[in-house]
Amino acid sequence: MKGVKAIHHVVLMAAVGLATAASPALAWEAKVFGGTPENATTSDLRQRKAAAGETFYAENYAFTLQLTNNVRGDVKFGMTNVLGGKGGAFSATTFSARGYPYFKDKRSISPSKWSYSDAPFSVDLKSVSLSGDDKKLKLTLRNEKVEVAMDLVAVVPGWKPGTGKIEVPGQGFIEVIVWPKMTVSGWVTNKANGRRLMFTGHCVMTHAVTTLPPQHQPPRWYYFRGNDLANPVLFQAVQLGEQFGGKLYGWYLVVENDRIVAGSNMLTLTPTDVRPREKVSLAWGMYFKDALGKSEGAVKASVLKRAVDRLAGIPKFEAAILRKFIQPRMYLFDGDMEIAVGGTKTYKASGVYKIETIRD
Repeated sequence: MKGVKAIHHVVLMAAVGLATAASPALAWEAKVFGGTPENATTSDLRQRKAAAGETFYAENYAFTLQLTNNVRGDVKFGMTNVLGGKGGAFSATTFSARGYPYFKDKRSISPSKWSYSDAPFSVDLKSVSLSGDDKKLKLTLRNEKVEVAMDLVAVVPGWKPGTGKIEVPGQGFIEVIVWPKMTVSGWVTNKANGRRLMFTGHCVMTHAVTTLPPQHQPPRWYYFRGNDLANPVLFQAVQLGEQFGGKLYGWYLVVENDRIVAGSNMLTLTPTDVRPREKVSLAWGMYFKDALGKSEGAVKASVLKRAVDRLAGIPKFEAAILRKFIQPRMYLFDGDMEIAVGGTKTYKASGVYKIETIRD
């Protein structure tokens, strides 16, 4: 499981989304999220079966949860051919509630041990399952000691930037779709005594897919998520590799109460406060301006909380293979974001600023 877990973290870095416009290519013509943003539909939840035979195919569903009653969850699962064999799946899921058994499901799953359906949409890994449509989903976790059920309702529609893809003809693609605000209502049951605890909350869900080989993965990702998921503020930027022009692209969204009040997927981005750290340089800030001149803003890190080598702890043989192509690290900061819209409205949020590096 450790190798598969490392891979799906590395190749599915986009927790929220990416960019727009076409990139000036050097070796290949990379097409990056063209067109205007679109609302997601149920088809945007479905497995990308046409890509499932590719060597570097990986697809996941990730849920950032903010729950009441001292309940916490970190849910990620999906399908992958990387370091697990064609047609496999994986789960990297934990759930805890005070006074209830701890749920942990971190494993690779053979093709015969999971199932999928397009209509109605469902993914069933036995211990973790997801079903429903673009407006309402049911997420279930279960083992021999505990069972968890959550109803997720989209307060605002799922969102994708134009095509939703970075495409490199002949090499592969990355696709990202985000549901920026979902309400959560659920319960957890202790199977030993029948005790049940109800909880509510909010969720940001992403559906991400990649078939790009490691050497063509973007070398840098930057993103910010505000702490208040009832009024989420989200930012994503990606730097393409030098063979695709080496440029930065990005987007942001602001949800206030029950609607998207600001957002753009056509940003000009400028790294600020760049500081060296070991073999890499990290942008502690990012200034951005909407290409249409409707908004501008900035993300600023305050404290570096944690630095993680993504390949540490996995089997040495697997790590040695991966390090020939990538040096994946994650840097987590406390940070703040501010956006000025139309010269009259300003939105501010404190939260988590994260930098993912794929190569030095």
